[in-house]
Amino acid sequence: MTGIGSYAWDMVNSLVEFGSEHSYCLVARKRLLKRKNWREIVVERADRWWEELHLPGELALWGADVYHSPIFTCPIVDEVPSVITIHDAIPEKRPDLCTKEFLSFYKARIYPSLRAAVKVITTSEFSRQEIIESLQVKPEKIHVVYQGISSEFNPAQRNKAEEWKKRLKLPEKYILYVGMMEERKNIRRLISAFGQIEKEIPDVYLVLAGRKDNPAYSLADTIEKSGIRSRVVETGYVSQENLPGLYAGAEVFAFPSLYEGFGRPVVEAMACALPVVASHASALPEITDQAAILVNPVDTDSIAQALLRVCKDNGLRQKLGEEGIRRAEHFTYRKFAERLMEFYQQMDSGLNRKKI
Repeated sequence: MTGIGSYAWDMVNSLVEFGSEHSYCLVARKRLLKRKNWREIVVERADRWWEELHLPGELALWGADVYHSPIFTCPIVDEVPSVITIHDAIPEKRPDLCTKEFLSFYKARIYPSLRAAVKVITTSEFSRQEIIESLQVKPEKIHVVYQGISSEFNPAQRNKAEEWKKRLKLPEKYILYVGMMEERKNIRRLISAFGQIEKEIPDVYLVLAGRKDNPAYSLADTIEKSGIRSRVVETGYVSQENLPGLYAGAEVFAFPSLYEGFGRPVVEAMACALPVVASHASALPEITDQAAILVNPVDTDSIAQALLRVCKDNGLRQKLGEEGIRRAEHFTYRKFAERLMEFYQQMDSGLNRKKI
């Protein structure tokens, strides 16, 4: 899981754990939960036409009060009030960071879904303002519900760092990046920044963890030009169960992304008491709230000097780790569920849909 998949999984698990006073129906490709108050509908092949023509009738048949889609699409048929989650305004603000296939899908679905949805959820105040401005959504229609992460991400994982390093075959000391391998994440500048400082931290490696969906996206040339091939570890996709261990052993977490609507990996790192160096762009200042060193993502020197400073200053690492733990407490499953329940309970199933 990445991105929206992780969001959906966190949303479901937070409600499983802390939303037991209500009943739910989960529509997915396979059975996942097996909980008494959760009905599960397995749909092996769900395309747009299934969503538009079949799902509305099924929702009405199940007696659903609200349909919540974790992405920006929903049925346009008026059977059950729909809520959509729009995570960011990247296709509007930075279409250069999106694939042609995604932009085509987005443009075909976003406005019909916005007209059909009763309410919109987004994941940060930054995204809310961006969406209002770029999609002309009425402010009263869009609400911020911060995401929460699993309690598996916790400071105690740091006490098992050596065990995790052996299990995952990680270097003794490393700077960590976790996320998709794509242009938006600004990984090439991160690699170049590490190349600038690697001689000053000769025992530290750079670990890049995440899935690459675009075969054309390559980091090989940047790594070779920086002369650090032997100091870069590319793990590929790391499973959810191994992610806490990946954070546990790192010296610092680097996330110089060009644009984020929330930034889940940053919260995971903070929850594990890992000092964070992140971009000062988009939603990341809001999410970290002074619990991280913020850098200019288009300035390689800025990234390099921040990483060097954190790697060399034990006191700063400890301070950032402690501040990160406190900040991450705002993004737990309990708080996610509470925010969702408050939002759902405020909804009126008789609301009339209004054009944006």
